[in-house]
Amino acid sequence: MDNSKIMFRYIVNDTERAMRFYEENLDFRVDMHPAPGFAALSRGNLRLFLNQPGVGGAGQKMPDGTAPEPGGWNRIQINVDNAETMYRKLKDKGAEFRSGIIEGIGGKQILLKDPSGNLIELFEAKQNGQPNYIPEGYHTITPFIATDQPIEVIQFIESAFKGEVNSSMNSDDGILRHATIRIGDSLIMISNGTDLYESMPLMLYVYVEDVDETYRQALQAGSISMQEPRDEFYGDRRAGVKDKWNNRWWIATHIKDLSANEIKMREREFRQQTKT
Repeated sequence: MDNSKIMFRYIVNDTERAMRFYEENLDFRVDMHPAPGFAALSRGNLRLFLNQPGVGGAGQKMPDGTAPEPGGWNRIQINVDNAETMYRKLKDKGAEFRSGIIEGIGGKQILLKDPSGNLIELFEAKQNGQPNYIPEGYHTITPFIATDQPIEVIQFIESAFKGEVNSSMNSDDGILRHATIRIGDSLIMISNGTDLYESMPLMLYVYVEDVDETYRQALQAGSISMQEPRDEFYGDRRAGVKDKWNNRWWIATHIKDLSANEIKMREREFRQQTKT
């Protein structure tokens, strides 16, 4: 017996569905699945047993007739580097939560529900000492749009890409000086044009769940089509629009994973067909 592992058991309604959830979302590995209603998974030194009601000893009724069932407030805790990023990632994948991000003295926590309603606490410990060199929510590279009409650009992004304003700062004269807006898991900085931050157009490549729908939304928001949605040789279905400030937005949904050799072969065929 491996005494170094911490054992935990959850009662679940559907073992197969629960296994996929823990594998795909929380990096668990399936160690055993000998019967339809039972599985054993592991993540580091944590071992998680999944039982359906009525299956195995753990799924049987108690002497008083009470049957094991999912739910409750007890939970396992998994440490994460960035609670907000994890929350948005799982929310985009359709995961359910009992809470949003809760900030406490020790850090941030989120109560995630598995498909049967059992709780998993995702916990980001508060960092002591020096702050992270990248602010929370940002990536290494952040697009930065300088424009003479920042409010209008923000309104376009909200309409075309379901963007959400993350922060904004106005000067005492009421002019919007700086804002960040979120599309999916990424932030875009938007600033009022100045001598230092000269207004100029950008080209951005944006991955979305449904390129055809987002393309229609972008046109309805006032952009001009540069390319209707089409399947590209490198595995993306892509469209292009230009907004009224000449920013070019390439919108894509990835539809096929390809090896480097497959992409090269498809690229040759594409060049031959188009003579470019």
